[in-house]
Amino acid sequence: MQTLMEQAIGTPQPAAAASAQTVDQLLVARARRGDAAAFTEIFERYHHRIVNYLYGLVHDRELAHDLAQDSFLKAYKALPRMDDDLRLAPWLYRIAGNTAFSALRRRKLIRWLPLLNDGIETSSVDGAIVEAEAVHRALAKLPPKYAAPLLLHSHEGLSCNEIAEIIGISPGAVKTRLFRAREAFRIAYGQEEV
Repeated sequence: MQTLMEQAIGTPQPAAAASAQTVDQLLVARARRGDAAAFTEIFERYHHRIVNYLYGLVHDRELAHDLAQDSFLKAYKALPRMDDDLRLAPWLYRIAGNTAFSALRRRKLIRWLPLLNDGIETSSVDGAIVEAEAVHRALAKLPPKYAAPLLLHSHEGLSCNEIAEIIGISPGAVKTRLFRAREAFRIAYGQEEV
């Protein structure tokens, strides 16, 4: 099976057009034309990130994998109808988020427990576990409208513009929610320490 790069090198294209397109754009174009290998590459590039995002929303690894499968199936079916200027990553995150929100509404278990914070360092393994659990409990106290942008920004490293596109609000509203989420987290985390 040829990779995207091998196919791009083997297929002569105008230099300006090839350099202007990203790998995601090339994959989307190929997948929209029905190239299953291109969608497989999209899946492989984003599956782990989408599962981690979903796990941060539902805090159940098995459910996160199931929701990721549902999300990629929805993306596969919708891709041929999308515009040429599709921004793949935000689109996939939006599908995954909407899939998770629907599943959680159905289960009436809306819980917002982001991933373990790998950045927490303590002197012992037991201390790291205790602190990570305190982080989880504090994050669980945040309202969903604050938890989602905080998770996307802190764990996924997305910009305010990317988060705005995913959630469907303005970049200014994302900045406001991030500020309020951080403040709410500080308060909730402070209560956990006591």
